[in-house]
Amino acid sequence: MGISRSKEKTWGINPDNEFIQELQQVTFQPVFILGLHCSGTSIHYKMLTETGNFNPVTAYHLINYNELLLTHHLKKEEFAKQLLTESFREKGLQDRGIWVSSQQKNRSDVHYQKKRCALYRDV
Repeated sequence: MGISRSKEKTWGINPDNEFIQELQQVTFQPVFILGLHCSGTSIHYKMLTETGNFNPVTAYHLINYNELLLTHHLKKEEFAKQLLTESFREKGLQDRGIWVSSQQKNRSDVHYQKKRCALYRDV
């Protein structure tokens, strides 16, 4: 299990290149939820997601688009999501349900980048 260190060099800018062929047989029909501010799109999105019949696209998917397959293969998706959430909190970015202390807002990006390196440390 795992990816050899020699593969790190081939990942380059897009770590998912090695796994792209796995998506060739995937078919899907995207569902776009559009609406005016406060028109219920968020609750509609959450309800569809809760059915388990839809795969939601989150900030994690958009920001880490080029390493989704790699983190899946390494079984480090949850770790990567936690790092991103922590990075948001440190920058003072929050969801309506997240409270951020002033101490967390003052941390630097360096802390986040060092932790991200841990994603591939055991590879």
